[in-house]
Amino acid sequence: MNQELLMASTEWCLAQLKAEQNPDGSFTSTTREFCRGTLVASHSRRTTFYSAAITLALQESKSPIVEEISGQAVSFLLHEAGPNYEYRYWSHDQTSLPDYPPDLDDTLLALAAIHTVDERLITGRCLAWLLRHLITGEKNLVDPIEPGYLLTTPMPPGTTLMGW
Repeated sequence: MNQELLMASTEWCLAQLKAEQNPDGSFTSTTREFCRGTLVASHSRRTTFYSAAITLALQESKSPIVEEISGQAVSFLLHEAGPNYEYRYWSHDQTSLPDYPPDLDDTLLALAAIHTVDERLITGRCLAWLLRHLITGEKNLVDPIEPGYLLTTPMPPGTTLMGW
């Protein structure tokens, strides 16, 4: 494949991805439920995870479309941040879903995407919060809080699992 064809194919793919991006910068996840091979339900929801993962995956490209996609995705991610820079998998407005707490894997992915696009957006306060939760998680690996508990879920200081 020659370089011109490769560049044209890449630009076409990026244009398709841009067309799939929601106006707020998010991307939609669609899940389908099947029973014995028959589709019984289909759900489309906006996720912080997809927006962050796509943003990170595109950063090696120098295409102007990538800057547009990434800029809008970061705007969405900044809007989705909790008060302490924490993130959930689903967008905050997905009210039909259980209100799962934020977790560190989605938080780290979102912060990495934001930092990759504009490192000035990740403040010292954000890094301090993150470090505190990483240290807490490390302590909990040695002194587990409850069997089966997801250790990637950040909890406010002094909170018990029952209080979450």
